[in-house]
Amino acid sequence: MKNPSNQTYRNLWQDRFISETDLGVKIYELGAAVLADIAEELPTDILIGACTALIAQIEAGSRPELYRALVEQGQSMDSATALVRGICHFMSKENILARLKADLGSHHPFELQRRTYATAEYEAWKPLGIQVHIVPGNALQVPVLSLLEGLMAGNINVLKNTARNGCFTGLFMKALIDSDVTGILKKFVYVFEIPSANTAWINELTKLADVVCVWGGEEAVKNVKQSCAAHVRVVAWGHKISFAYFDRGSAANREAIAALAADICKRNQQACTSPQCVLVEVESEEQLEAFGALLDVALQSATEQYPLQLPSMAEQAEITTAVHLHQATIAEKGGKVHQPADHSYRVLIDHRSSLQPSPLFRTIWVKPIKRREIIGVLRPFNLYLQTCGLASSDLKSAYEISDLLLKAGVQRITEMGKQHESYIGEPHDAVYALQQYTKRVAVRLGESMTAGLPSLSYLAPHTAVNSQTAVSITTKEQRQQERHTAAKLFLKSGGSSGQTKVAGYSWEDWDAQIKIMADSYFIGGIRATDCCANMYSAGNLYGGFIATQKALEQLGAATLALGAHLDTQTLAENIILLQPNVIMGMPSLLRKLFREQHALLRTYKGFEKLVYGGELMSDAQQQWFKSEFGFQSIFSPVYASNDALMNGYACQHCNNGEFHVPTRVLEVEIVAMNSAEPVRDREVGRLLITKKSIRDPELKRYDIGDLAQWVTTPCPCGHRTPKFRLMGRHGDLIRCGAKFINYRVIHQILTQHAKYGDEVQLLITSSTAEADCITLRLLDTLGLDAQRVSQLLLEHYADLKWAVEQRNVQLHIEIGSTAIFEIAPASGKVRTLIDLRTQD
Repeated sequence: MKNPSNQTYRNLWQDRFISETDLGVKIYELGAAVLADIAEELPTDILIGACTALIAQIEAGSRPELYRALVEQGQSMDSATALVRGICHFMSKENILARLKADLGSHHPFELQRRTYATAEYEAWKPLGIQVHIVPGNALQVPVLSLLEGLMAGNINVLKNTARNGCFTGLFMKALIDSDVTGILKKFVYVFEIPSANTAWINELTKLADVVCVWGGEEAVKNVKQSCAAHVRVVAWGHKISFAYFDRGSAANREAIAALAADICKRNQQACTSPQCVLVEVESEEQLEAFGALLDVALQSATEQYPLQLPSMAEQAEITTAVHLHQATIAEKGGKVHQPADHSYRVLIDHRSSLQPSPLFRTIWVKPIKRREIIGVLRPFNLYLQTCGLASSDLKSAYEISDLLLKAGVQRITEMGKQHESYIGEPHDAVYALQQYTKRVAVRLGESMTAGLPSLSYLAPHTAVNSQTAVSITTKEQRQQERHTAAKLFLKSGGSSGQTKVAGYSWEDWDAQIKIMADSYFIGGIRATDCCANMYSAGNLYGGFIATQKALEQLGAATLALGAHLDTQTLAENIILLQPNVIMGMPSLLRKLFREQHALLRTYKGFEKLVYGGELMSDAQQQWFKSEFGFQSIFSPVYASNDALMNGYACQHCNNGEFHVPTRVLEVEIVAMNSAEPVRDREVGRLLITKKSIRDPELKRYDIGDLAQWVTTPCPCGHRTPKFRLMGRHGDLIRCGAKFINYRVIHQILTQHAKYGDEVQLLITSSTAEADCITLRLLDTLGLDAQRVSQLLLEHYADLKWAVEQRNVQLHIEIGSTAIFEIAPASGKVRTLIDLRTQD
């Protein structure tokens, strides 16, 4: 790129730089341009994707023009590097999501969601529309940060920049736009360099605005308000006064005084957070002057550590006047001035108790105060107070002073030396910025129209944000090797493969998944008025029980935490005693319970809904539960796994094994069996998931182990999320009889203990009420005995033996010619694993 100081890079119209001459024409076309795009939405995923890509480019050293632009504006390379690093931190994925959560209460604040599942009242935050930014020329990062906040709010952003900021903002936003693979982001960004004297052009911007954020003093804010229509929301980030406070026990604390000196010098008092005055609890003038002497020493040291910013002639004149006026009053009022020969800082000691604004550039007032005087001294500055750095000797003192400071109007209190630091989501000038740039909306369409609809976002058209075809597929082995430092919750995945596999999740991602699970239960038919018997497995790192409990809690439904007890009599007695209308559990347990306690459970007439998960339940089995026990509806609303959590949800129009994609938390692909290419039409392929995580490591194109095909016909439920049909599992594992039965383990047992090396085929079927049936087909080449084969498998395969002994599985051995095997028509190969339970 050419010299960044070139005027070419100062005006950005979406993704194109334009000249000042062109701007004179285009600015009158801005109204039509933004009107054409005002109906567009900027999904947070798109913004995060662009920010993440740009951060990677910056870290790789491929954006040197950004640093050159800052150096052109007088920044040292170290300062430029720190500034860019700070912006990258600000726009990281984790921080953008944290800002949305802190400011707007949700990681998905723009989705119209029910306030509670019990009422058809939908609320959301929505962009105000067109946001004009009027920024100062004394902070090069402010234009970029302000634009990023506007993008987080989803607004179309128009920046009125100043010449003093150079071309850094234009170059940065152009790089961000170029990092967006969707081409949507460009419609939300305009950067113009307009002199403040050009009121005609400024008025062209403000007359289009729904919200104007202005950074500057009272006069600047006043002028902007006068140029705006009455309906325009003006958000003023005006000048503020910050100061420091030392209690009596800290007045001689050299470490705290050194921290104050650093805060004075770090930004040369150019930031609103910079201390301009220090109030000290002292008993005498001598104590105050002793404090000032210690601060003088600390500033000598701090001045050497931080680069000095020289004031302009007018600013220097203001500093000189303040010093001379104070010196003139010292003889009468008392006080002192500490100023080194190079005039690099000034300590102005004044024995009168008051808050005194500073002429800045490392000029600090030192004044006495009594604790009882805090409100009286500070209250007159109520509208301007921002940050106080507090040094206190104990917690009781810190609390008392903080309480008085807040009552006086202070907005932020930090420990000494931390006034410039902030955390993601911290209020800015006592408000959340994103709330200032958005509006809270409500929609009520009636319960009859929106029954079972937790969020109107399910009706929105779906477009995958980023293509993943260039990303390699993640295997289960790679998934297991992940090291997740933010993990707080651990769940066991895998089955009887002989190796325990554990997946970890952050609480933030766990909560997001639970919200989708709660939505799924609501969509499936669970209501707050239901009483649900939760009989999923608990403990041993299983997630089914605890996830269901949390989801039901969000729904507001009553729950009976029964778990998956093997004592079916106790389960049945509790059901009769507590009278739930909803039964929830795995099909193998449910069949066992209702089979063994058939007589007792048939006497109960309160069964309404049977909810199952973790395994398949055939249509014939469902009919048995309905006819024998009176269940009115049977459904499996959740497709989930311990190693990936939510993978799908089923609406009331989904057939057995059909699910929608919960696009809020993941994207789904179906690819060919032997390649990474997408399947065509209704072809069966491997199901891959890409998670939209909050703090968890990115999980891209994870092969979950299932086969699926797309369901391309529109769903009668009205949801526009993609829909697929599970077609069994590929690989070695299949869920059957409450265990994962491993084809490879069976094959190895036959090889090792029966010396059998020919074809092995597993056929999984089910009956109406009895256990699943595993039929093992072998060739009769060795004269094997079916009973002996069965004994070998049960002797050497503990999970299979358990499933048979618990009557969850029936094992049959068929030995014959090749005619008994099912053959794949296309390849002529023997199909190793066939699950016919979806075809009953």
